[in-house]
Amino acid sequence: MNKLLPILLVVVLSGCGGELKTPLENCADDKMGLSIQYESYYNDILTMPKKEFIKKYTKFDDIVMYNSAELHAIVYKQNSKIRGLSLKSKLEYKEYEKYFKKCERERKGYPATFDAKWK
Repeated sequence: MNKLLPILLVVVLSGCGGELKTPLENCADDKMGLSIQYESYYNDILTMPKKEFIKKYTKFDDIVMYNSAELHAIVYKQNSKIRGLSLKSKLEYKEYEKYFKKCERERKGYPATFDAKWK
């Protein structure tokens, strides 16, 4: 019984620790458009017929806006390959590093607010 408690404690504590993203990484991912929240939207624009997409997303009643969204979707699909990478690997991409640095500058002004927003 004495040996069971430490083993159980180690299992419980080690099971709780997945790799969590930092607020800075969450901010950079969002600014680069890597957030999962955009996944279905961008998937829809690349797979749905234009009329069906415009019907679902009523704010896209203008062709210019649709074409712009389509371009964003293509960029998102290209960038999504780095979403699952570690932070170190993401920072090897110059575009991602640019957004990460921008987030660092934003955090300097109001760190508590920034962390609460991007937690």
